[in-house]
Amino acid sequence: MVMGNGVSLGVMNGFTDIGAKKESLHSLINDGTIASSRLHAALYTNLLYQYTLGFRLEAGWGSIYANDHLIKSPDEESINRFRRNLSVRTRIKEIQLLGEFYPLSILQGEAAVALLYPYLLGGLSLFNFIPEAQLGNQWIPLSPLRTEGQGFIEYPERRIYPLTQIAFPVGLGCRLDLSPRFHLRLEALHRILQTDYLDDVSTSYIDPLLFNKYLDPVQAELARKLYNRHKELDPLAREEINGMRGNANKKDAYFSLDLKLGWIINRTRR
Repeated sequence: MVMGNGVSLGVMNGFTDIGAKKESLHSLINDGTIASSRLHAALYTNLLYQYTLGFRLEAGWGSIYANDHLIKSPDEESINRFRRNLSVRTRIKEIQLLGEFYPLSILQGEAAVALLYPYLLGGLSLFNFIPEAQLGNQWIPLSPLRTEGQGFIEYPERRIYPLTQIAFPVGLGCRLDLSPRFHLRLEALHRILQTDYLDDVSTSYIDPLLFNKYLDPVQAELARKLYNRHKELDPLAREEINGMRGNANKKDAYFSLDLKLGWIINRTRR
């Protein structure tokens, strides 16, 4: 059994209802993919059994960013998103328990020695997220504002979403041994979520008068400014009660691409 620790640095991004050019598809590559990527960092400890099966405990920090105005040259399919004018920054903290599988160890046998070791990943994650919108120079947490009527009697199907949830990470990577003790990894990890509120956008616009009923005056004023930002582009735009704000048919997701430096605590020669 080989034991090790490591550090990780890379980028994080997400698939949400904000920013992607196609309204009906969380596309992997879209207009905002590079511009919206943000820093991701992690620490981990791992065990490797017979150089084939590994287990890893990892703590990570990062954020995702999405903005409807990252859409370049909006066409008929994406103009409504561009006009919607929403943006979000979601800060994320997570703890992951991951399994690693190195298929070449089985195919080549334990006597085989290589420099590159591809592997597959899967596991379970507990993550906390805080979606925020920028208003002037401030970032305002969106969850307390209930921008789509979460928890309002008028919308009984819209529950207040928990900010700590379970995710299912899956991914792949490749390990390069630098020495008997140190190695590098390049790893892509996708998190499958059970929420559509990673960006605080999921369903439709509500009647803004309801904010006064359920929120205190300060929160109600912020909610009216942030739930619908059409008027920042067009002051004459009408309120869109029950109009489409997001697409609840697909859950959100987020992913990271990382370079990892690991070191072995009890290396045995292979």
